[in-house]
Parts: sequence; C-alpha cells; structure tokens
Amino acid sequence: MSTLASDKLRAIQRELNKPELKVIQEVPTRWNSAYHMLQRIVTMKTELTLALNECNRAPPGVNADEYLIIQETIQILEPFDLATTKISGESYITLSLIIPLIRGIKTKLVEVESQIVTESGNKILLCMKGSVDKRLSPYESRTPVVLATILDPRFKKKGFKTSDDEKRAGQWLEKAYASHLTKERLAVEETQPTPSTSSGTSNDLLGFLDVPDVSTPLSNSLVDVRQYLEKPVIDRKECPITYWKYTNNKLKELAMLYLCIPASSVPSERIFSKAGQILTERRNRLKEKRLNELLFIKQNSCYFND
Repeated sequence: MSTLASDKLRAIQRELNKPELKVIQEVPTRWNSAYHMLQRIVTMKTELTLALNECNRAPPGVNADEYLIIQETIQILEPFDLATTKISGESYITLSLIIPLIRGIKTKLVEVESQIVTESGNKILLCMKGSVDKRLSPYESRTPVVLATILDPRFKKKGFKTSDDEKRAGQWLEKAYASHLTKERLAVEETQPTPSTSSGTSNDLLGFLDVPDVSTPLSNSLVDVRQYLEKPVIDRKECPITYWKYTNNKLKELAMLYLCIPASSVPSERIFSKAGQILTERRNRLKEKRLNELLFIKQNSCYFND
C-alpha cells in the first residue's frame, strides 16, 4: 500500500474511531500469513472500502461474493493457525501435541465442510484436506512422535485415532522401553566386579539362593507399561513433566528422552534471530564465547530477578 493510501486509511480509521490497523502482507515463508492477511481484510472491511473509493486509480474493491469466499477461507485455515501456534511454544512440551493436533485439524475440517457454500470454498477445503493427508499424516507413524504422544499422561492412547494406531503405539513403547532397560542393565553389569569363586562354595547347600532371578527386559517392560496405561489420563492443563517427576514408574527415564524434543524449529530460529540482532556489521568483533554468553542472557532473561 502506498504512503498516500496509508495516510487516507489512517484518517478514515480516526474519523470512524476505529483502531489504526495496517493491512498484513502474505509472506510465503511465514506460517499462516495468508490467514492473518485475510482476517485483517475482514476486520478492516469498512475502512478499506472507503479508502479505496478515495484513491485515484485504485484497484476494484472486494465485492460481497468475494468477502464470502474470504470468510470461508478463514474458517478453513483457522485450525491450522491454532495448531502451528500451539506447537511453536517454548515453555511447554510440544512434540506430543502433533498427533492429537492433526486429529483435531481433521475433525474441524469435517465440521467446517457443512458450512461451505461457495465453489471456491469447497476447492480450498479439498486442497487443504489433501495437504493434511500428504504432509501431516506421515507424522502419525514416526517413532519419536508416537512415543512422545503415548508417554504424555494427558493423552496416552487417547491421542490416537484408531484402535490399530493405539495397539501399534503400545507395542512400540514396550519395544523401546525393553531396549532402554537392556542398555541400562548392561551398563550396570560393566561397572560391577565379577564375583569370585572359592572352593568352599561347592559345599554350600543354600548356594542356589544366591542365583539372581531371571527376568527379561521385555517382561519387565510389559509390567511397567501396563501399569502406566491402566491409570487414567491427567487433566490437559496439568504439566506432564510434573507428573513424571513424582511418579515411581521407571518409564520416566524414557519419557524424558522423548518429551524434551521440540515439535518444530521455531525456538531455535528465534535464537538465530536474536543472534542476528546482537551480531551486526557494527558489532562484528564479538568473539564466539561472548556471543554465546549474550545469547544465553537474552534467552533466559525472563528468569532473572530485576
């Protein structure tokens, strides 16, 4: 929008006692920018129409049919905006949210379908459904995502859509936990000294009691996994980390391995963005150590006392 058009828009907003908002530009590399652009157009409908009427050689305004298509598009894109905002957080667990959010998106798109009346709206809806199946559904079969979901006490098996998905998740958890127990046992055995044998032990009639119980990692994992899954899920507002902190189930070690994985690269991209603000052409003499220190302070400033 030109400077002249922006000035006229701002004047109209003041005259109508409306917030002085600006139009939002759609950016291909920015998530949901198209959604926010359309949402802003609807919010500023009156002001934009009046501003366009006062501008010479202005493009034609949006008519009623086009506004209907825009509103339908907003309905279709809204669940994607909610989902991406949710998985972009830094102060809570995000990886375990992926599968439930995909399921939630699919559910919302089915609900929206009955409200779409335009041909363009139906085409957009069909396109987005296809994109979900092509781009998002594969996440439902990725090991870290599946294990993070079932190890989140807010979801467990409820996060999955079908009974087959629930069964597969349970089997993957048992297998991963058995492997974890095996590595743990081998690490302990390597640190323990080999017991010495003496001639007197052959005459000990109770020596058989010293033989350790034979239990496989798989049998142990089945017990722990069953105990965990049989307990009811916790409230979605509760923190999974707090749950595992105060539970005695050995699954907590495996849970921490997967629940700490971020669902997206947004947190790291924010750090790189901060690095770009700190290390500039006019401050290009900063050493790596000092830059890391400044980034650490910037990233954790919310935890420092005033």
